[in-house]
Amino acid sequence: GLVMWHDAATWGGSVPAADSDVTLPAGVKVLVTACSLPDAGFGKITIPATSELIFDDAPVHLRAKAIDVNGGLFIGSKECPIKSPITITLAATKAEQATYPNGLNVLGSGKADFFGWTQERTWTRLKATAAAGHFAVVTLHPTTWAHGDEVVIATSIWKDTENDQNEVRRIVARDRANSSVLLLDRPLAFKHYAGHEYQSEIALLTRTILLRGGTDAQSMHSDYYGGHTWAIGDAATYRMVGVRADRMGQRNIMARYPFH
Repeated sequence: GLVMWHDAATWGGSVPAADSDVTLPAGVKVLVTACSLPDAGFGKITIPATSELIFDDAPVHLRAKAIDVNGGLFIGSKECPIKSPITITLAATKAEQATYPNGLNVLGSGKADFFGWTQERTWTRLKATAAAGHFAVVTLHPTTWAHGDEVVIATSIWKDTENDQNEVRRIVARDRANSSVLLLDRPLAFKHYAGHEYQSEIALLTRTILLRGGTDAQSMHSDYYGGHTWAIGDAATYRMVGVRADRMGQRNIMARYPFH
């Protein structure tokens, strides 16, 4: 059966302290719930080959500097994807990389399954050109995107690598008369073209499961030391559906990619 992370009996007397390195007891299945974890997070979390760490379908934010999976790490399943917001923040700094590689590492014959609920349509195109300064966009196809969801509107300029005009915005409302009209939290800074021969793409960024590197965007962009994931064991596997990677990857470090 399952044992609770926040139950002292699971750990033989005391719940793991914040900032400590944690190894799950052997031969157990530990359930993480909304009230299980300290805000400060942990150092390295190690899941032994005979153990599993399982997330409840509830808002959970796990912060760690590394996670080694020799056994199982499960967030939802193919048959029952998670609908609650789950966040894993890999929070090590570049100065700590010798001890904490800031990664989710699936080792040996370990298995990590992340299945988040996904909307039927995750991207479409603009139906009409959105001018700079506009607070709204019109999508070519109707969506179920809602208040609070983040979207990215792709650039429509030719040399996009020289002048990044991709824009991330949050939806604040949908037009009641036309579900294809999305109202944004801020005006667009650039024009995004939509004509008969080409239409700029718009994509949903929000997912129920978020993998995030760094403690904040500023520190991430100063040293480019984000989180990473990999399945490195000979029999290691991971499956990720309905997952968003944000501030992930480590510049100029081989095999330190968002997904590898």
